[in-house]
Amino acid sequence: MSEVGTEETEESDGAVHLPRCPAPMAGWPPALHESYWGFHARWHDDFFAYAHVDLRSEAAALAAVDTTFQDLMRQWPRVSVMEKPAAYAWTVLRKRIIDQGRRRRRTPIPVDDDVLGGLLDERSGGIDPFDTLVENLALHDAIGRLPERQREAVRHCYLLGRTTAEAAEILDIDAATIRSHLNRAKRRLARELRIPITPTGDGKASS
Repeated sequence: MSEVGTEETEESDGAVHLPRCPAPMAGWPPALHESYWGFHARWHDDFFAYAHVDLRSEAAALAAVDTTFQDLMRQWPRVSVMEKPAAYAWTVLRKRIIDQGRRRRRTPIPVDDDVLGGLLDERSGGIDPFDTLVENLALHDAIGRLPERQREAVRHCYLLGRTTAEAAEILDIDAATIRSHLNRAKRRLARELRIPITPTGDGKASS
């Protein structure tokens, strides 16, 4: 994975040098450099996992993440003092994913077969009605048609395995609202796919 400003370059004399700081970082105080690269280290892999679920291509996901961090770098003196810089960064990432989807001339697919089990197998040892739909593209399409907040809650809590508290921080809403979105998403999916399922207070489903 590439990181802006960290690649080595080979000069004509054969010596290998690190490039100068990217232009947006010129003149930054050390503390600002440290906060940016700390943020980069904290969120890069999470951003990639999220983008890959949507774009289903490592190259496209990396491109979306790289452009996201480039945008953040240009704005970092302002972003770094925001109350919730991570929430802002996730908003930028979602926009860059849409851009990449348009470049690929297709709509990003919000569900990946490899991680679909998190949604389908919700109770260890239990039998969930969604188990019969692992290979069913109808489920992919139905999740893609969910309202944005419900789709984001499903994506973070089921497909990426985050807790409701973690998803709430990312989406800048409270955990109770995340649970509500999960319940509504499950009811909508069950209704659309004609699957008997009873949402519970934690957003999970009982069969």
